Amino acid sequence: MSQQTESKLRSELLHWIKKIGSHFDTSYIVRDPNLPGKPIVYVNDAFTRKTGFSLQDVVGESVTILHGNQQFIEKEVLIDSDLNQIGSVRREVLNFCKDGTPIWFDIIGQTFRDPLGNPLFEVAFQSDITVQKQQEAIIEMQAEIYEGIEKGYAISALLQEICYKVEQFFREGSMCSIMHARDGQLYALASNSLPKEYVHLMEGLEIGPNVGSCGAAAYHQQVIITEDVETSPNWIPYIGEGTNPYGFKACWSFPIVNHQRETIATFGVYFKENTSPTKLEMAFIQKIVPLVLLAFRNAADQEKILHLAYQDQETGLSNMNYFLTEVKELDEDAENGFVAVISPFNYSEIVDMFGREIASLVLKELGRRLDGILDDYSYVLSRFTSTTLILAGNTKREDFRDILEILLRAGHSQIKIDQMEIFIPLQIGVVPYEKGDEIHQLIRRADLALSEARKRTGEQVCYYSPEMDESIKSNMELQSAIEIGLREEEFDVYLQPKVDMESGRIISFEALARWNSSKLGWVPPIDFIDATEKVGKIDLLETLIIHKVLSWQASYQKAGNKPYQVAVNISPNHFYKSNFVESILALLHHYELPAESIMIELTESISLEDLEKAKEILKNLADAGIMCSIDDFGIGYSSLSYLHELPISEIKLDRSFISQIHKSGTRAVVQTIIDLADKLDIRAVAEGIETYEQMILLRGMSCSVGQGYYFNRPLPLEEIDEIIKTEET
Repeated sequence: MSQQTESKLRSELLHWIKKIGSHFDTSYIVRDPNLPGKPIVYVNDAFTRKTGFSLQDVVGESVTILHGNQQFIEKEVLIDSDLNQIGSVRREVLNFCKDGTPIWFDIIGQTFRDPLGNPLFEVAFQSDITVQKQQEAIIEMQAEIYEGIEKGYAISALLQEICYKVEQFFREGSMCSIMHARDGQLYALASNSLPKEYVHLMEGLEIGPNVGSCGAAAYHQQVIITEDVETSPNWIPYIGEGTNPYGFKACWSFPIVNHQRETIATFGVYFKENTSPTKLEMAFIQKIVPLVLLAFRNAADQEKILHLAYQDQETGLSNMNYFLTEVKELDEDAENGFVAVISPFNYSEIVDMFGREIASLVLKELGRRLDGILDDYSYVLSRFTSTTLILAGNTKREDFRDILEILLRAGHSQIKIDQMEIFIPLQIGVVPYEKGDEIHQLIRRADLALSEARKRTGEQVCYYSPEMDESIKSNMELQSAIEIGLREEEFDVYLQPKVDMESGRIISFEALARWNSSKLGWVPPIDFIDATEKVGKIDLLETLIIHKVLSWQASYQKAGNKPYQVAVNISPNHFYKSNFVESILALLHHYELPAESIMIELTESISLEDLEKAKEILKNLADAGIMCSIDDFGIGYSSLSYLHELPISEIKLDRSFISQIHKSGTRAVVQTIIDLADKLDIRAVAEGIETYEQMILLRGMSCSVGQGYYFNRPLPLEEIDEIIKTEET
């Protein structure tokens, strides 16, 4: 089939698809399987009505535009695999509307082919099954409540599971809480998604007619919808006037009222944008309210049969109901003591190797050992979560060290599992308490201290400190600011030249991200890059930087200027994404730039994660004409054994070598790396050159390219033209 015939066939087919689209009540999208990333080429009116995306919003975009901030790589791979191999597919998928509202689709996909079997278009018909999914979730939650109560789980754990499931059916970033109403006040029972400092502020909140949303809902026994908390007088005492440190903008609160017309709880949903509920959302929450009431009613029944309520069924250890009851008596008998949350360091490995049933037996054995060695002390020991134990004791402060040494000793003896003897080093989070301290706050702090201990390797004990709360608050503020920064494209590109050290001329640039946050001001790269990686948005940041780099290059070259290659830094998470190469090529195509316009700069550790996969991706980049560079070469990892296997064009000597270049030992290492690069026909770049002496030494070692403050500091894009013009004149 000639290209002209195929083009005509494609045009006629797409025209036919568009023509019936306006009369079709079922939502559908059309993709072009012949272009990188399979971009959307058409959606019908039913799709735009259902999702809020216009035709202009989605044409040219990947279907990942419907994924919001979620990653559904595996499901997309399965869909594409079925379409490629058998030409059709049926899957249930979670997508997000333009306003962030989740929507479940039952997708039927079909590949349209020409007479020779070549794919022309892929059409996906989408039926909205959100209500069905909500009903399935309600049935599942009801079953989990009964099962959890039967196993003696704490009501807070059951309610938290309800919150987690409900959050999946609201806009991205929504947060749910369930507050228990007792003695005219509200106490958090399930609030893990909310900022911890906000939960602390709300603890013991007075129920009243003008108290936030939850306090008012509990008082009036009516649904309270606050579309804008920042303008609501009910909210000013809690978020401040003109300030909102917690990031949410709206709150809907639903009272939980028993048959005696008593308010026993409130169910709150918080959002990061001003919003009011749709009929579908209201109907869904109204179905959740009876589930919460069911959990409370059955929990109350269980309190009448304490023996069932006080035992963890998997391990035989006491559970949190028992712990909370006994710790009150412990507190009455002593002026001070401690709460500790204890976790085996290698618990996840035990689960992976032997399964959860065996892992629970390990916790049981650990509990037995602790019971044996704590015999001389007054204490309460229970199972806290699936992976941890919790311990409270009324020990004097001067005895803490002895107690902790005793606790650690429980992991020093081997445990026999499936013919294998293993040691179980313990990680412990500890908080001291004084008589009258609120137990739930102590538990939270001990758990927070354990989180700090888990950041380290092996046997660890970590004491709670107020700085941990401050650290969490700072991290949450930074993460919130990153969300805004990405949405508003606050991140800027600065370029630092790579210079030929013989001629002094600029040969290329490295792109560096800089951020002047509208909320936080200037944020150091080391802080925001690390935080962006932790929240799983580093690929979005790097893609934004690439967009800005390519946009500048396109404009610069269209003005008739000499093209310069720009290196962009890529993280391992981004590099190993299944569509990484295709996405880079699509961006180059979008800006009509050749492959050599950019260089992909990777850290030395990239190939240690999966050497064979790294080689495959690097080869695909090289085949497409895109050069790659290994950054920070020579530190932390040994790349010498596989460097010759990687299709790379450049290695960058880490700045730690350059700062020590005056030392003979360092010079020997640097010379070895430069010689190795030369033999492999790889360019060696010295990074972090700050003095004339460093430049002369490196040039004498046959290192031809340098980068650093000696030549130029990183400059914003608007200042780059000036240094290039200065050089050319």
